[in-house]
Amino acid sequence: LYWNPADGVPQTSFSRFSAAVALLAAVAFSFSAAKVAVEEKAESAAEKEEKSRLSPSVVARQLYRQHNLGIFTLVSALQVFECTFEKNFLSAFVDLLLGDQPRHVRSMIISTSFILPWLTTVLIGPLINRLGLYPVIRSVMLLKIALSLTVLLLGHGSPLVIGLYAVAARVLTECICRQSPVVLADLVDEDKVLNMRPKT
Repeated sequence: LYWNPADGVPQTSFSRFSAAVALLAAVAFSFSAAKVAVEEKAESAAEKEEKSRLSPSVVARQLYRQHNLGIFTLVSALQVFECTFEKNFLSAFVDLLLGDQPRHVRSMIISTSFILPWLTTVLIGPLINRLGLYPVIRSVMLLKIALSLTVLLLGHGSPLVIGLYAVAARVLTECICRQSPVVLADLVDEDKVLNMRPKT
């Protein structure tokens, strides 16, 4: 099931596995899309009047006054950059830092770093329900900082440390990135209350 880019190596098992995953994803997406129902509400006269009073400059001033939105925008920009950077360059870093390790070990590290975030997103749900979203996000961020400092002190001499850090850092980053829509929903609700909007 490992991808091997070397010339002459058959990719049949990897191709079949990829096709099966794509088919499963397509079926799951189609099932989910069929179950989603969107209810269109007729706008009341008050809502139409509210919309006509709001110009882009008024909305921009209202959003500028929201301190939480500014913090969220900054943190979200950094998180999106980090998520994208890790996804795109993880394989290059693994090959560079663990080039002396067998190809199947490097492939396992990269594959695990793409599978585990999905599992942790599902598993972290009950924890968020019990403790709350913000304490969980804060704990994950602190854990990632502690992990980074630990690896910085240990150095990159041990392949095991590098491999574990590559997987753990990606999983923790994705855990935070995938909770961003919930934080954004809170900000939308806050904006609705602060600016007395009839709807979000």
